[in-house]
This record gives sequence, structure tokens and C-alpha cells, in this order.
Amino acid sequence: MALANVEGPKYNEKVEYILQELGKGRSREDLAAEYDYSNYKSLDIYLRRRGFRYDSEKENYVPDLPEEEVVVPENANSKVTLIITMFIKENADPKKIAESAGFEDHREMANYMQRQGYSWSTTQQNYRPAKNKGVEEEKEDDSGPESAEVLTEKKEMLQSSSLQKFIPLLQKLQQKEEELFALVDGNSDGTVPKYAVPGQSTTKSIYMSKSLAHFLEEFSDVKNLSQREIVEAALVQFLKQYGFKTEMETLLSS
Repeated sequence: MALANVEGPKYNEKVEYILQELGKGRSREDLAAEYDYSNYKSLDIYLRRRGFRYDSEKENYVPDLPEEEVVVPENANSKVTLIITMFIKENADPKKIAESAGFEDHREMANYMQRQGYSWSTTQQNYRPAKNKGVEEEKEDDSGPESAEVLTEKKEMLQSSSLQKFIPLLQKLQQKEEELFALVDGNSDGTVPKYAVPGQSTTKSIYMSKSLAHFLEEFSDVKNLSQREIVEAALVQFLKQYGFKTEMETLLSS
């Protein structure tokens, strides 16, 4: 049993002509005589060297590839048909398809398909006949499919570009890191902070809602804190949060 050509079929003008003529119904003997071969076996040898084998059911030459790499359709009588068929497979890899079809890379394959009158359909993820001018159809381009590496690189570049606009915000959040942690963590155990505020005591009379004064007294009883401790703690926290952080830290450390 002959081994499959792992390098893929090698197309040229002569090979494509032979495949097309056999597809039209001409015999191998007739084509062998046209090329001055002694018999069709010489034609077989030439095609095998180009990476093809003869399929008696199709009565034509097909790429000599392992079955697990590509499923050749019944009408795969040309390189164009072979390429389109391989792209039908889910998660088709353009680089592997290009290699199997005898190209150096997917860009060379794209140029070939463009010359054959086909363009890449981003919607169908396959090649299709190029549309006529003036006819509006789905978006097509001539760049061909991109390899997984190229797509990954573009995705990373896009993500990096999208994150650039958040850098100023992240820098500002970093500057306020301590306040953010304090805001998120809070006093999870329910303990009321106590501050040893230095300086002489003074009397400060203020007016407040009667209901609020009632809650102050109730809170004082429940937490076993003096109303002075509650008011001082509340004032220190409030002033630190709204612009007097440095002043409060200086006061408490003196």
C-alpha cells in the first residue's frame, strides 16, 4: 500500500489541466498520448510524484492525503474545490489547509484563490465566488483567512488598547488604596472605634432632631459608651473621610 504524501499535493498548470480534462470525461490514455507518454502508467507516475493518486470511482486523480487530515469530496477535481471543502470542516486551520494544498502559507493560498475569482467571506468563513460590482452582499475581502496565531495577536492588541483608557482611573484608585480598603472592610466585628483625642475639654451646645437625640442615648446604653465617645468618634471619622484626613491623623498622633 502506497504511503500518503505528507507534504501535500503540488499543483501546477499541467496538473490542473489533467484534472479538469479527466473531470470532463477524457481518458488517461488520451491525455498520456497528448503529453507523448508511452502509456497512462507514465501519467500515473508523474501525478504520484506531484502528490496525487488515482481514484477509480471518481475516475480522476485526488490529493494523496491521510483520511484524518482531509475528506475529499466526490467533485474535488481541482485545487479550488479542495480548499473550499476543507474549510467546511469545523475549526478549520488555514495554515494546515494551505500546507495540505501545497502552499507555503495561508497568504499565498489567499492570493491563489483571488486569482481564481474567489474572495473570503467573513460570514461563511470560507471562499466563495467574488461578487459582481454594484451588487451589495455580505462583507467580503481578499485577505483570506487568518491563522490562529494572527487572530490571537490581534485580540491581545485590541484588549491592550481597550485597557489604556482605564490606566488613569487605576492610578487614582491606587493613590486612594488605604481609603478603599477601609471603605470595603469597614468594622466587620461591630466594634465602635475609640479615639484618644488630646487637648482640653470644652462644652459645645448643638441642636439636633429629638429622634436623633433619642437614638444617641439608646446607642450609648446598648454599646456601653458615653455620648462624648460616640460624638468624638463620629466627628473624627467624618472629618477624615471628607477632606481632613491629614489634620485628624496629626491631631491623634500628637
